[in-house]
Amino acid sequence: MPLNIKYIPIYSLDVNAEVEFFIRYFDLIHAGKIRLATNLNGVLLKLDIDRELYLLIIPSEWAAGHSESAIDFKIIIHTADCLKEYLFMKEGGIEFEERPQHLPIGLAAKFKISEGNLYMLLEERNYDQLFT
Repeated sequence: MPLNIKYIPIYSLDVNAEVEFFIRYFDLIHAGKIRLATNLNGVLLKLDIDRELYLLIIPSEWAAGHSESAIDFKIIIHTADCLKEYLFMKEGGIEFEERPQHLPIGLAAKFKISEGNLYMLLEERNYDQLFT
């Protein structure tokens, strides 16, 4: 299954002002909030009506004082199977910062391409869903 970019993070000192700017001048659609980590919610703005692609506005001050999977990635790559893609990419020479970890948003692993930007490979999971 191919990978795709689902979330493009933007870090902001004033999330509300950033959201208002993008809605007013770019006609983006407010698509709700998403819990990224304990005590961290991001705001989703839909970029493309025909596909799942969102601008993700994250409070920038959060990353400075928290060690829980510091929010410093530039692009979030969506996958249906994080472990499979992690192993495939690792075998292909991609260097991950750590093994996949469970976050409130799902199973994720961070990596860099050479010394470039930090990316997050993400398999979204709903841990609050009851098993039936």
